[in-house]
Amino acid sequence: MTDDGRAKANISTNLITDNASAQEDIKERFKIGGKSAELFEMLRDGRVHDREYTLGSLGHKSKNSASVMLSTLKKYGVIEFDRTTIKMTDICFPYGRPEQTEEY
Repeated sequence: MTDDGRAKANISTNLITDNASAQEDIKERFKIGGKSAELFEMLRDGRVHDREYTLGSLGHKSKNSASVMLSTLKKYGVIEFDRTTIKMTDICFPYGRPEQTEEY
């Protein structure tokens, strides 16, 4: 593929060798920063988190105050959530999710 083709396809030049490098690539590719980056870091463990508690930890007082951030990350395919839970999608763990030894 040519350099122009790679640029249009938005293919990273970084070599993905583990989950951490894949996640860093995702953060760079989608320009995830600010509160979105904080949420990203909180979810890197691969576990299912309580949505209200997690968003509250970021300073969001209501479920709706983070809706734009959540919608954007969901559009990118980075997170999935429902009314009560939130987690990173499998695309963030190309080498498998970390072992889960305890429940949250």
